[in-house]
Amino acid sequence: MRLLALDHSLHALYAALRGPRRAAPLPAWTRCPTFVLLRRAGWEIVSDELAVGEGALLADLLAGETVGTALATAAERGASEHDVHAWFQDWLQLGLFRGLS
Repeated sequence: MRLLALDHSLHALYAALRGPRRAAPLPAWTRCPTFVLLRRAGWEIVSDELAVGEGALLADLLAGETVGTALATAAERGASEHDVHAWFQDWLQLGLFRGLS
């Protein structure tokens, strides 16, 4: 698993180019904070764009912040308890956390 912190909307463009060829115009390349989660699903590499708050919280955890500190920072950034609960549920379902120590 890798988490990419980008300053442009690269994932939407990547998904459009990787998807089925069609005559629709490509999405605009805009400057905005974006988090993309790269992971494996079997032998396939999957990419998912995360909400900014979700990506920031996951980045803090991956950087070694304690859960308490990371959650406090997420709350300061405006994340609700409902948001955080949903994000952790998604991460557990994706298998991002295998073992805790």
